[in-house]
Amino acid sequence: MKNRTIICSLIIIAAQMLSATGYAYTKVTQSGTSDSVAIKADGNSAYEVVPVMVLKAGKNLSNLENATKDAPTEDISEVVGYMGSLSADKDGNIESGIDLTGFVAGNTYGILVNGTLYELKYVKNTDRNAIISDMLAAANANDIAALQAKFSANKDCLSIDNNIMNASFGVSDASVAAVLINELRGKSTVSIDEMSRISGKSMLVASLNANKITDKEIVDHILDGGQYSAVNAALKDKIKANGLNSFVVNINRRAYTSVSDADNGAARELILDAMCYPKNETTSEILAVLQSYNNILGLDLTDFNKLSAENKANVIRNFSNSKPSLDTMQSVLNGFVAPLKTAETPITGGGGGGGGGVSGGISGSDGSFIGIQGGANTIFNDVAGFSWAQDAIMSLYSEGIISGYGDGRFAPQNNIKREEFVTIAVSAFYKDAASEECDFSDVAEDAWYRKSIAIASGQGIISGIGDGLFGVGKNITRQDMAVILYRIAGDRLGKPEGHALFADDSEIADYAKEAVYALKAAGVINGVSADEFAPRKNATRAETAVMVYRFINLIGKGGV
Repeated sequence: MKNRTIICSLIIIAAQMLSATGYAYTKVTQSGTSDSVAIKADGNSAYEVVPVMVLKAGKNLSNLENATKDAPTEDISEVVGYMGSLSADKDGNIESGIDLTGFVAGNTYGILVNGTLYELKYVKNTDRNAIISDMLAAANANDIAALQAKFSANKDCLSIDNNIMNASFGVSDASVAAVLINELRGKSTVSIDEMSRISGKSMLVASLNANKITDKEIVDHILDGGQYSAVNAALKDKIKANGLNSFVVNINRRAYTSVSDADNGAARELILDAMCYPKNETTSEILAVLQSYNNILGLDLTDFNKLSAENKANVIRNFSNSKPSLDTMQSVLNGFVAPLKTAETPITGGGGGGGGGVSGGISGSDGSFIGIQGGANTIFNDVAGFSWAQDAIMSLYSEGIISGYGDGRFAPQNNIKREEFVTIAVSAFYKDAASEECDFSDVAEDAWYRKSIAIASGQGIISGIGDGLFGVGKNITRQDMAVILYRIAGDRLGKPEGHALFADDSEIADYAKEAVYALKAAGVINGVSADEFAPRKNATRAETAVMVYRFINLIGKGGV
């Protein structure tokens, strides 16, 4: 290669060295099957060409900088032993290698990939296999001191992932050997690649025990390729960022004795955090995680499984919001289950002053948003006769979605006004939405509900009653409540198909029929009797609480 081309390329790379932020993940190791450098990287653009070079033994970035100055103080040929490029695939991933023929075994070389330098000690594979044989002999002789000495002297040439090496910096080799001996004992032969994997995972386990790991991507190395790799793949993208932070914190300092022990511990913590920090906050999603993975998580669900679907949902939502640890999760679950074992109060409707409007249970995939233990109520003094609605009322109250009258009354039997219902809907689903202009002539500038009506109008979930009026002070009808909720759901609620008509179907307005039957199919609403919906009947505050409570369980919080 001509000297001018080398210098121009090096100037470009030197500029990249000053600005490079690094890939999401880049791994530079020696191949276990040939005398070459194996490079894997992700986070590139599709088909991106990435510069790569090998610095000669004893040379570093300062030497490279000196060789690329306008007036170089070092000779390029004495600094660089190889220069070329690698191409990413359509997904931005690189998996390639550099032939080490001509390089001297026993030396350490700097491998520069897109501006980031990685060190690699080159040792012939025949010599590396001999080192592995000695490590196996020490493990099988239960000689941990000999194993530690061999590992300490040779870990730089065992093809351990450089990212793991960095993450484990400062962890004692003695603690690594304590894990490694359990992984190697009983094995007669191990390939270079297998020893690389075992050593890397042993280092990670020792690092976790020492509370050194802070990067979720590094933690993935414990799970990936192990018996719980499928769990990791399925759940890690379903957890909020703060849940992944909790995951990393909580799997540290656990006194793991083996890779499989850490593998299991990490999987259990991941499952727990998927329940406590789900991106999809619906109760059905949390229950699905529990049902799919409790064989790994290990909760005793004997008493939980005896509860009604309603109370199961109530318990699991409380459990999720409590965010227990692996050590406390069973006692926390038991604490929520115990009050419900002997006194279940499912929402059945038809009693207590107007419950018929939302009668009927909910399926096991639905449930409560946030419940109260044993249906206890110490906030409102007038809901004792509304046991079918207490959990809904208190759950929504605890979230700031509904409120009482400030004198200890909730007034569950009162009809709910249009402005009251819209305020509840906005509090539940558009809490952080920006306020819009309010064009309804009957909504006063200083009205407490003006902002909610403006937001609801801007979101397209209300349209008023005509003639520029919102209908302030009017009681909302059951069919209009259904329409508003249906609009909030958007494409998260399927269109009703093949449904049985209510006996009073002809009384349901055309604009409301799709909403009514969609919510009926989803278990959010039923009729006031076995076959009547009563679309124009006004809804009570208790009925409204239960309907919204169920609807949140169906689609989660947040509008479309």
